[in-house]
Amino acid sequence: MPELPEIEAVCQSLAPCIEFKTISSAHVNNLNCLQNIDSSTLESSLSGKTIVQLSRRGKYLIFLLQDGSRLIMHFALTGELCVCNTDNVTSSMLTIKLCDGAIIHLIDYRTFANVWFIKPIAFGITGVLDKLGSEPLSDGFTLKYLIKKCKLSTDTIKGLLMNQHVVAGIGNCYADEILYSSAILPDRKADSLNDNEYLLLFNNIKTVLSEFIEFCLSSSMHEFRFSSFEEAVRHKCLVHAHTICPVCMSPLHTKKISGRNSYFCQNCQR
Repeated sequence: MPELPEIEAVCQSLAPCIEFKTISSAHVNNLNCLQNIDSSTLESSLSGKTIVQLSRRGKYLIFLLQDGSRLIMHFALTGELCVCNTDNVTSSMLTIKLCDGAIIHLIDYRTFANVWFIKPIAFGITGVLDKLGSEPLSDGFTLKYLIKKCKLSTDTIKGLLMNQHVVAGIGNCYADEILYSSAILPDRKADSLNDNEYLLLFNNIKTVLSEFIEFCLSSSMHEFRFSSFEEAVRHKCLVHAHTICPVCMSPLHTKKISGRNSYFCQNCQR
């Protein structure tokens, strides 16, 4: 699943290419992606509108249109975004054609990706974005906020990091990397950390996410497809989806935590 760094990198890279471009037409190729609107209404609502801003909130990509309406995408497990100049793209669920000839495809071969269309008067009361927690790279995400959420939680520390109502944008991969960098075992209770561990965790949340955003931005991209990041990101990861600890060289352990396979080192993490 693409997480905050991948989506932020695509957002920053794609924004200059599509902002202030007008949508000439849109076509829904697979109804499974639609969450709150029918295909004909979405197609007519997008046609003729200008994209004035592309932004990210958590794991969501947001297209702000000239009338204040928003097209929101969530890529679920296997969703991708592709920008090219052809209609013939396999597994495209939604096609958006721009006035300059560029075509945006929302692709998902498993058809789990989701799309919402929010009118200006409804935005903020949709339940799509308003329930998300703090953005981890924002000024609003403070050490005090993190400690408060941890102290009130009965979850594991990894479960808390992946809870989108607490911290927006962190998923399985980056939770593993953040906790490894912080020398904290993922199955520890969130309220069991000491002050130094909370501080280290807080700093590493910002550091790891920022480093991976820069890595994704510098990686070679093929038509803005998330899949171009996946292999490179996995190679850069220290523990996620790996078998050997890069520090002590002992075998990494795996364990289901909050329903996800977690990778950690029992020697380097406490």
